[in-house]
Amino acid sequence: MIDQIPELYQASSTEGARRGISEDDMMDLSYPTLRKSLEPVESPISMMLMEDPSASAESDDLLDGSRRLSAINRLCSSLAPLSPFGRRQSQKLAGPPVSSDVDCHLASVVGDSESTLPCPSSVSPTPSPSPNFSPSSPTSPQSLPTLPNLEFKISSSELDPSQFQLEIPDRESVLLCARLCQFLRSNKNANPFDFDQNLRTCTGGIEIVKERFLTHSVGDTSIHVLVVSSEKLRQVFVCCSVDGDEQLAKKSLRYASSNELPGKGNIQALAAVVETSICSGLEERIFSELDRLDRPFFDIVFTGHSIGACISTLESARYADIHAELRISSQVFGCPRIGGDDLRAYVHALPNLRVFRVESGHDCTVQLPAGREWMSVGHCIQIGSNSECKAYRFDKVVIPKAKIMLRTPLEISRGKAEHKIDSYVGNLIKVEKWAKDYSCTHGKGVVVDNEKREMA
Repeated sequence: MIDQIPELYQASSTEGARRGISEDDMMDLSYPTLRKSLEPVESPISMMLMEDPSASAESDDLLDGSRRLSAINRLCSSLAPLSPFGRRQSQKLAGPPVSSDVDCHLASVVGDSESTLPCPSSVSPTPSPSPNFSPSSPTSPQSLPTLPNLEFKISSSELDPSQFQLEIPDRESVLLCARLCQFLRSNKNANPFDFDQNLRTCTGGIEIVKERFLTHSVGDTSIHVLVVSSEKLRQVFVCCSVDGDEQLAKKSLRYASSNELPGKGNIQALAAVVETSICSGLEERIFSELDRLDRPFFDIVFTGHSIGACISTLESARYADIHAELRISSQVFGCPRIGGDDLRAYVHALPNLRVFRVESGHDCTVQLPAGREWMSVGHCIQIGSNSECKAYRFDKVVIPKAKIMLRTPLEISRGKAEHKIDSYVGNLIKVEKWAKDYSCTHGKGVVVDNEKREMA
């Protein structure tokens, strides 16, 4: 290519004296490498079919000026900036579209080429960029508005309970809870407790493991909390027992008052239970020990007798409210009433909590405190004098104070005897047929004039 430059220069100098340098010769002198770059690249097959490649090369040297000029124009057109739509399509992933001022500036750089482009502002309107806009740096995408931190919680009610709330516990689990309460009551003066020997005899053949044991003092009252686990039942049992609960029950239930639950607004509960379990720090100790247990996929069962049953019921509700991912149960014996309608609605709104109260037919403590402002929570498993077992769904029996005051001395003494935990254990052992369904839930509907309805 470089060797051809002197030849072209000599030809132009000899003829230039007569008629001057032509436009084609000027292009060859100015752009010596341009013509070779415009030569078409032949395919291997066409080169094989060519009879005389040297003749083709000589014919290429004889290209006329108009043909070379058209090739130069095509090259200049290819060097011109792309159309606004094509350029934006190619830079769609690289950044935002370039402003119209930049397009006009690029279009004016073409020079002698006749394929210059019009200003894109006349083609499609583009919003004017900000003063700090830079074509080389893409702008940051617009930030989406942040949503508020919403917490959704599943709740239930007496009219629409969860399936877990309606599952009646089996007799084996309920009897084990009663025996644990009996064990703590009979060994309340033993220090330390002989768990290895006594627990094997009280569980009736069910192998359990002692996990934790706590002793908490509130004034003259001592509260014992035993935490055991059963691999067979896949459950963790939390048993609460109160020393001197008979005197505490007599004092707190006869002149009952209510206090607000901490952190629950207007929900009221029995004042003696709130002060003993929550305000004294017992709840924090129990929850801390349960959180440290290494028993995954185990259900947690709170149990207790008398005032210990009140503490277990209240703590089970508060623990189920904190841990919605766990299944919590409360299986208590001889439990008094611990709140009103607001506490009842709060307990029944927890779909992961089921509360079952085991009551003897003549136990009068379960009817205290008397009055329409006090209600029981959960379901009731009632054991009659003939060892008949019945389950009542969300029972709501209000005992007036006048009926409590009209009890005979025989009823009072019998009620005290059946309130003891030993009586509950004996009655559970005598039960032959355990309740599998709730009583008084299958109605006959509205019957007029003794009519009978048959399905077609």
